[in-house]
Amino acid sequence: MPSYTEQDFTADLQRMTGNRTDPALSAALIHDSRAAFWGGLALKTQDGGKGLAEDELRAVRNAGVDVLFDTAATALITDPTSGAVIGVEVVNTDSASVHKKITIAAGALGPGWDSARVHGTPYNTGEMLRVAQRDVSAKTAGNWGGCHSVAGYPLGIMVNRDGERFVDEGFDMRNYTYAMIGQRVLQQPGQVTFQVWDARTVAWLRGEEYRGEVVQCIEGASLEELAEKCVEVGFVDPGRFVESVQEYNASVEDGDGQKRWDPAVKDGLATKGLAVPKSNWALPIDRAPFLAVKVTAGITFTFGGLAVNPETAVVISETTNDEVPGLYCVSDMLGGIFHDNYPGGSGLTSGTVFGRRAGRAAAERAGKSGRLERL
Repeated sequence: MPSYTEQDFTADLQRMTGNRTDPALSAALIHDSRAAFWGGLALKTQDGGKGLAEDELRAVRNAGVDVLFDTAATALITDPTSGAVIGVEVVNTDSASVHKKITIAAGALGPGWDSARVHGTPYNTGEMLRVAQRDVSAKTAGNWGGCHSVAGYPLGIMVNRDGERFVDEGFDMRNYTYAMIGQRVLQQPGQVTFQVWDARTVAWLRGEEYRGEVVQCIEGASLEELAEKCVEVGFVDPGRFVESVQEYNASVEDGDGQKRWDPAVKDGLATKGLAVPKSNWALPIDRAPFLAVKVTAGITFTFGGLAVNPETAVVISETTNDEVPGLYCVSDMLGGIFHDNYPGGSGLTSGTVFGRRAGRAAAERAGKSGRLERL
């Protein structure tokens, strides 16, 4: 792999957000991205998100941080004179209490996303966004109608329940497409689609996403058999599905015959003459056995959130456009970096970069006040 420079990261971020990424936030993200991982880049977290959460819990407990479960934050407490946030009210099954030095990280979406599945915790439902807006007039920023929503794989094809293809599965590399295909899926009838492969590409599917414990694999010895089995889980028009695949197969060509299928690059193997093309990795789906998986969109993190000072992640007030002292915002709740799409891995990078900046700023503020309390 070639080196990935700051200029490359900048170009990808601007391209994938339609140049709507906040320039100061994106510059901070890009500049600090290497420092956040220096000394041991994490190419993969053992056990995925669960493993990441376990690592974080272990780290905070080793640092002496109290972790509270089944505890709802209900209000931010402010100093009546300075307007600074000095605490948060929380309620659990035992009692109500107050904690200080607040960093918030949550997410929420508007209409149209209620049909999507939630990856990870089901408790990240946006209450703290509303609390911050209500109690300190926190300023909103970013794409509040968008999120990282996974449902796509570029090596096969996708059809809706009516048997129609609806998106160019190969218009870019996987890490530049998977996070935005979910929104297209939610626009389809029933908010579901069927991903389809033949014997050529099944072996390329990632086990962590397509193993039997994760998805229901539907197999058929012919396209007709596959279509009839899909009817049992929601397919509406199996005949149209077979026609769609046959039309797709007839459109696949490699021009002068010199192009080679290669999932590591944009190989240029494309369809010709289809209303919905496939721009790369187009192979006929004609070699038995055939495989289909029914999918919908799954939300991973939201793009909209609150405006912050890029240097410290301090929240900005909507009414004064000044900082709200004592309140920091990171992770899903920080808005302004991503719009519609994002480069794969940059969400975790953002959480790390701005989490570190918020931590340093909060520690410095606590040191000046002579106390440091952790929540």
